[in-house]
Amino acid sequence: MREKDLRKAIGYHMKKSQSQEPKQKVLSANQAKINYLEELCDLKSFGGKSFSATMMLQDRESMVSLLVGSRYGISQVVNHKLSIMTTLTEFSSITRIELLPESDRVSLVKIYLQDIKPITLLLESVAAKELSCLVAGYCRALVDPSLIIFPWTQDGKQHRVSAEEGMLPHTHTHTHTHTHTPGLC
Repeated sequence: MREKDLRKAIGYHMKKSQSQEPKQKVLSANQAKINYLEELCDLKSFGGKSFSATMMLQDRESMVSLLVGSRYGISQVVNHKLSIMTTLTEFSSITRIELLPESDRVSLVKIYLQDIKPITLLLESVAAKELSCLVAGYCRALVDPSLIIFPWTQDGKQHRVSAEEGMLPHTHTHTHTHTHTPGLC
């Protein structure tokens, strides 16, 4: 949901809640906060992360807007203004995720499902990594804490982190080897 539409929806619901409580001319600060949070919770896109991607279909490509969250799994937003979504998959159906760099700026994400062809998405590299980590995290949190569907390291390779990246408090420059725990981002 866009910021403008979100403001309109919140304004509408706040006016509605005020008119439903005629005994109180002014809401207390705490009651206004509770009403605000209740209204946000009811909004379909609240609590999810949005991604723009190209979905790779058998014979064509399609630009899609995805919403990933605990309430709707991985869903495609069909209409932003009306918050109409269609669920592509639930987290419990995901068996594996692959993150394949296509170039410096673009990566391919393959989301493998039980007994169904994978969902293949093309995203900017940072968004692709974020999507992969987010989905893997939801799978671990909502399906099985021991489930590793997105191994961070592949074939035992180690990820190299330089001191210039701000990962180390050292003042001199050198490169060290850091091994990530598989499945954690």
